[in-house]
Amino acid sequence: MITIKGHMLAYHFKHMPDGEVHWTFDVDGGRTLSDELLAAIPHEFAFDPPEINVVAQQVAGLEAAKAKALADYQKTVAEINDRLSKLLAITNETV
Repeated sequence: MITIKGHMLAYHFKHMPDGEVHWTFDVDGGRTLSDELLAAIPHEFAFDPPEINVVAQQVAGLEAAKAKALADYQKTVAEINDRLSKLLAITNETV
């Protein structure tokens, strides 16, 4: 069992309809009430965390990072190729 202590925060942002409140939870207690932060109520809750396979989660994270790196690389190469083709079309030259 894990107990988490913090504050329930009630916000009313300017873009929200009158009377509507957005609730969130924060473990930091150093909040100052303002025109948007309406309340910071001390709160705690307890739960049983699920068991996870740490190695499997790390592998999944690395696979996701690798896929993002590959996508970023392919996007950069496509942008460079696009610029090259436009420059070569303007000058009508080949390298």
